[in-house]
Amino acid sequence: MGFRAEDYPNAWDYYRNEITLPLYSTLGDEDVDRVIAVYTDIVKDSL
Repeated sequence: MGFRAEDYPNAWDYYRNEITLPLYSTLGDEDVDRVIAVYTDIVKDSL
């Protein structure tokens, strides 16, 4: 498309810090627990 991340530094900064969590209607309780555990570990490791 001809766009570069450097052309939009604010959008790029937002994108680099964005977290996307899986959310859908068939996500089971075990899957939710796994997502929470992994996210919690990542946050703990980054602090």
